[in-house]
Amino acid sequence: AAAELSREIMRKAGVQAHVRIGGIETVALDGHFDLFIFSWYCYSYIAHRPTRVAALRSARAHLAPGGRIILSYIVGEPIPKRLPITLAALVARVSGAGWRPEKNDVVSFEPGGLHFEHHFAPGEIEDEAREAGLQVAALQLGDDGHIALIADD
Repeated sequence: AAAELSREIMRKAGVQAHVRIGGIETVALDGHFDLFIFSWYCYSYIAHRPTRVAALRSARAHLAPGGRIILSYIVGEPIPKRLPITLAALVARVSGAGWRPEKNDVVSFEPGGLHFEHHFAPGEIEDEAREAGLQVAALQLGDDGHIALIADD
């Protein structure tokens, strides 16, 4: 539905662009793109730092010269209590969930099931970008974070 809405908005604006559907770390992409936009906060919904960095690397591999990656993420201070993350790790291990919580991961019960998000500590998003071979072109912080990245070439 979101892809169709995007196509409709672009059609009305007289803009043409390819819309791909899939996980950025696994979707088949061809060619190079001027811009990658991660949906609102979706970068915070990717579990595990290696998976998030893989998503950035995938986008970087298909970034045209001078292209940009734009994403938003949830800003958070380090969570001081170790007991919740320790209990979550134990439950994940015992249940065979294949998921290991990281510091600042937040799992909550919501209507319809569990909700996951990662809250980024100061400097963490920049570290992940550098690990993916990207540099920060712009960073805006407030109640949430917005970042524009360019290839580190």
